Amino acid sequence: RAIQISQLTSEVEGLVSALPVDDGDQIMTGQVVVALDDELAAINTDVAAASVAETQAILTEARRRYAELTELAKKKHVPKTSVETARSDIDIAAGRHAQSRALKRRSQALLKRHTVRAPFDGVVNAKLTEVGQWVDTSDALLQLVATNLLRLVVAVPQAYFSQVHASTPVVIRFDALPDETIESVITTKVPVNDAAARTFPVHIDLSNDHQLLAPGMSARVLLQIPSNDQNTA
Repeated sequence: RAIQISQLTSEVEGLVSALPVDDGDQIMTGQVVVALDDELAAINTDVAAASVAETQAILTEARRRYAELTELAKKKHVPKTSVETARSDIDIAAGRHAQSRALKRRSQALLKRHTVRAPFDGVVNAKLTEVGQWVDTSDALLQLVATNLLRLVVAVPQAYFSQVHASTPVVIRFDALPDETIESVITTKVPVNDAAARTFPVHIDLSNDHQLLAPGMSARVLLQIPSNDQNTA
């Protein structure tokens, strides 16, 4: 079975504008798999950028005026209260500028969230939406399955519980690859048994870089466990 299976969703709601993948496609980490219509989000970003420019100009002018009044106050041409008011104007302008910059970052983050990217390498197992469909943040868009690393789950008779452990060597034959054998070791021993079947599971993680294996395949596994000072399967 696959170790990583994820149903991808969007962080924002919207209309699906592009779906550049299909069932069975190999996907790389970071690849765009779904795009939502981002026209309004892009406009909001432009508005936020204009607000940043405006508040920056106001802040620059407030600083210029403060510097000017400070010089005039030294010559007793303006009262000190005018300088204090100018100082307050700088603080107010700086606060508004910081707020506008934060709103710009927020709008940019929302714009990016209109694109859904693959969180890991994998295969598209199922498309769950189509172009033109309105989706919410709770709607699954597609299912992605990682196939570069697979986990073989083996039910071992409970009589061998004390003799099997992580790193126990195994020899594996897959029914889909009858002429090949794979030598590996047990990755994890799960100390929870199936009372009805009188077995307990062990996990064997296998690299699948060449994509010769697939989730759901059956296999025969020989566990190399000691018995009477001899290795038996």
